[in-house]
Amino acid sequence: MVHSSDLDSPTEINDFDHTPYFDYHHLKAIESHDSKYLCQNLSVSPVQRHLSELNLENDDPSALKASDATQNLQAKIEKDDNVITAELRELYGALQKCLELRERYIAESRQRLFDDPRNQDDWEIYPPPPPPSWPLPSPEELERRKAKEKAREADPVAAVGSDFHFDHCKIPGEHEYDYRMGPDGFFVVYNGQQPIHSVTSPKQFYEDLEYVLNVISDGPAKSFA
Repeated sequence: MVHSSDLDSPTEINDFDHTPYFDYHHLKAIESHDSKYLCQNLSVSPVQRHLSELNLENDDPSALKASDATQNLQAKIEKDDNVITAELRELYGALQKCLELRERYIAESRQRLFDDPRNQDDWEIYPPPPPPSWPLPSPEELERRKAKEKAREADPVAAVGSDFHFDHCKIPGEHEYDYRMGPDGFFVVYNGQQPIHSVTSPKQFYEDLEYVLNVISDGPAKSFA
């Protein structure tokens, strides 16, 4: 450690008869001088050995053998992986059954996208919905909309329902379907004597509901989620 006479402090500050420690300012001054000394006296000796002299050609990778501890650890990991895989396989099977139940009930209740007639291309909405605001329409279309809006503002009462004509509405006629109460207490639609759809029995419904509740309340399923 480098010591300089100009770092000496008064006796009353560093009285080593009472304490073996430097005061804070004295200690920081010594550390600063040591840092300067080490930075200004770097080693200039050449590198003792170049990396090109290292010979790795004789190293045989097959000679490296894992220790018994490493082999035991690997066996334990593989054993645990098999247990985890079996648990995940059971969980995936339960979730797959839940997805199949969902698809079946959606199909029976006619909740698929193509089951809704409003999603068909030939579905007509009357009166038509408001036109989209983007992209901008042609100048002629803008003028027509402005004129229509001015007419509404001039007579708001008469403007209500002015674009609706009852004769344009398509009223469906009689159909060949029959509605009757089924044996399970649900209304069933018949085409002649044959039902056109199937309804799950109450017993089957509650069994499926209980299965889904058991799956979502299972511990591994919660951990996986």
